[in-house]
Amino acid sequence: TGMVGSHLVDFLIENTDWEIYGFLRWQDRLDNLEHHFDRINNKDRINLIYGDLNDLPSLQKAVKDSNPDYVFHLAAQSYPRTSFDAPLETLQTNIIGTASLLESIKVLKDEDGYDPVVHICSSSEVYGRAKPGVELNEDTQFHGASPYSISKIGTDFLSQFYGEAYSI
Repeated sequence: TGMVGSHLVDFLIENTDWEIYGFLRWQDRLDNLEHHFDRINNKDRINLIYGDLNDLPSLQKAVKDSNPDYVFHLAAQSYPRTSFDAPLETLQTNIIGTASLLESIKVLKDEDGYDPVVHICSSSEVYGRAKPGVELNEDTQFHGASPYSISKIGTDFLSQFYGEAYSI
């Protein structure tokens, strides 16, 4: 339901024939998906599954029920300013929530060979405040400048670990 996720849905509807499952919290606004309400209501390629990244049973059920071939993990507490006011919630959602998703996938992989392609969304915030004239790329050193950026650094390393250790 966020900006990036809604654009991804638009892209996938236009460029694939995939069945799309969106995982969203029950209190999320649907404004960004309003132009797809007919499809959603008719279950025409867009299916919404309600749960929460911080609610492991709902996350496990969503992964098992949808059994996606591709997982685009875009969920996060994504506001750097908010992260100063709610650092524990930011770390819980972004790091532990990502670990819960990856662990849910790992369990299904171990049980029945489930092996989706997983994309974990990061942020330029992992590099901290950019200095004028300095190019940011994959070799730029991380520099956490907020609880949000630190959570995204943790998510990046956690995802790299699950990729290397469990081939996710």
